Amino acid sequence: MSQVKVVIVGAGPAGIAAAIQLKRTGIPFLLLEKKRVGGLLNNANLVENYPGFPKGIPGHGLVAQMQKHLQALGIEVQKQTVEQVEFTDFEFRTITNSCEMESDYLILATGTTATIPQVRGWKALARKHCFTEVVDLNIVSGKKIAILGSGDAAFDYALNLAAKNQVTINMRTDRSRCLPLLRERVKSNSSIQLRTNRTLDCVESFMDNIRLTWRIQDQSLPVQETVDFILAAVGRTVTMPYLGASVKDRLDELHREGRLHMIGDMVQGRYRQTAIAVGDGIKAAMQIETHMRERNHS
Repeated sequence: MSQVKVVIVGAGPAGIAAAIQLKRTGIPFLLLEKKRVGGLLNNANLVENYPGFPKGIPGHGLVAQMQKHLQALGIEVQKQTVEQVEFTDFEFRTITNSCEMESDYLILATGTTATIPQVRGWKALARKHCFTEVVDLNIVSGKKIAILGSGDAAFDYALNLAAKNQVTINMRTDRSRCLPLLRERVKSNSSIQLRTNRTLDCVESFMDNIRLTWRIQDQSLPVQETVDFILAAVGRTVTMPYLGASVKDRLDELHREGRLHMIGDMVQGRYRQTAIAVGDGIKAAMQIETHMRERNHS
């Protein structure tokens, strides 16, 4: 079993920023990520509120810059899936798919998980025709893609995919919840059709594609159409199934003691922004440094 001062779970912007700051202060740590570095930032069509990029920067481009920063500092992202975290004998024990490690401090930067639509047929066609992450579709072109949702993510995904495909945005009501500038960009994009007051009833396989069945407000009969893919952007949730009872039962206490830090999208609610996540990560690392210094002097 390895021992380290800090374990960071999640290599999105928050986890990356925490790792960079810990590296600067010389505090040993491990940075764990089960999927792709950058997390949800990889989905962003254009990040326009991150200082230093006056014309904006594509999400994947900003992730690439963050990866270069990690590499320049010699920080390695450990490709591991956390299966369980416990707190015993005044230490965190993190169990992954390949090893176990003990640490004095734990930083959780695991972000959020996309909500899966409760639509008949969705699960059977998931990962083949039905998706919740736009990066899974970035390589396709010349396809018909339907998007579910009415918020920033749905409109941003549409703008991302419309460069090479025909896209529809399908909303349950006639009100969008996105930034006005995103709506204006969608309205001016000839490859995107905005459709309102419709609810998806069913997804079913149809030859090499899928057939969607919609219920449309003020229409008595359902409407069907055939598309290549469907992408849902209908919300995100925080899930922490890997936390054992010894941690869950003491979350507030461990946080007050400065041992546990939950940062980034998983705690920011509707304020899920890259710049905020980065600030969270740096702050957590600085708080750990302060806590360690105070303990050593006591």
